[in-house]
Amino acid sequence: MTQTKTHTNEKETKMITSPISIQQRPMEEDINPNRRTAVLVGALFLISTATFILSNALISPLLGSHNFLAAVADHSQLIIAATLIALIEGTATVGIALALYPILKRQHPALALGYASMRIAELAIAAVGFGLSWALAGDPECQGRKRGE
Repeated sequence: MTQTKTHTNEKETKMITSPISIQQRPMEEDINPNRRTAVLVGALFLISTATFILSNALISPLLGSHNFLAAVADHSQLIIAATLIALIEGTATVGIALALYPILKRQHPALALGYASMRIAELAIAAVGFGLSWALAGDPECQGRKRGE
């Protein structure tokens, strides 16, 4: 074993630490129990907004064309990508409703349930529409007629 000697001046002060003198920081959850939910909802809002803008930018030129079916047939992969991105947007929107449900339930349980239910129904209806657009984009008959085959 080695011995160490410490030399101290009269001007130096000793620092004594004890378990009582150490201040414990309160947990963030103790400060605001809804903080985690707020961060999640904020992130879902950003995801929802970004995916909406992206899918809308991809699909708007096709929807505004004069010959809609020909444009869809020419850009079937773009339609499928845009609808998948829109499906992510719908899922993020449902996630917002489900994350807010416990908080909204404290204020008015029926309205909280109605909000979550309507968002889920919105996603279900949109999913049917996405399925129809995928069927239209991948239909060989539609693509064959456009090419004149």
